[in-house]
Amino acid sequence: MKSSKKRPSNTMQKAQSARTPLGQLLSRIKNILEADTSEFRQLVQIAGLDPKLNFKNVELNGVPLAGQDLRGFDFSGANLCETGIEDSQYDCSTIFTSAKFSGRSLDPEVVNFNQRLLRLGFQEMEKAINAKLSQKYANNLDVISFTTLIKRAPREEIAEHWYNAMCSVRIPIQSGHQFRFEAGRDSDLMPATIPK
Repeated sequence: MKSSKKRPSNTMQKAQSARTPLGQLLSRIKNILEADTSEFRQLVQIAGLDPKLNFKNVELNGVPLAGQDLRGFDFSGANLCETGIEDSQYDCSTIFTSAKFSGRSLDPEVVNFNQRLLRLGFQEMEKAINAKLSQKYANNLDVISFTTLIKRAPREEIAEHWYNAMCSVRIPIQSGHQFRFEAGRDSDLMPATIPK
């Protein structure tokens, strides 16, 4: 009786046996698929990736990272939307510089900026946000930056202007949460805190 399993093609066997870049890649993929873990850190290690180098400016949108140990990873410039990363383990060794988030940013520069905004009057807040926007630093703003300003807007049309500005620079809003603005009311969203 013949086996119903497909045998690898000669090309695939040659690539793997020659340890060519393709063979190395196929071997890594095989090891990941056969891994008996869903721990991100372990999968990264199995794949031969470096947490400090291989996660900068990458598209991780939707990769489930909630509950994962991400200490020591560098996510600079990465798209971390819809990952649940805010519910992962991270500390000051985890780098989030200019990363994109679904909700509040975990980038210490953005967190500090948002905390400073809370101490400013409305006009000073507008100037601070306009300065970031004019210098093309929209990555250093998040939904907290804009909602803090929107909630303090003295009139509805000013709040609407800043809501439209937030949308125009594509600041993501956490999925499943409807954004409401009411002029003259402080935001109930709070900036993240920087882990020690």
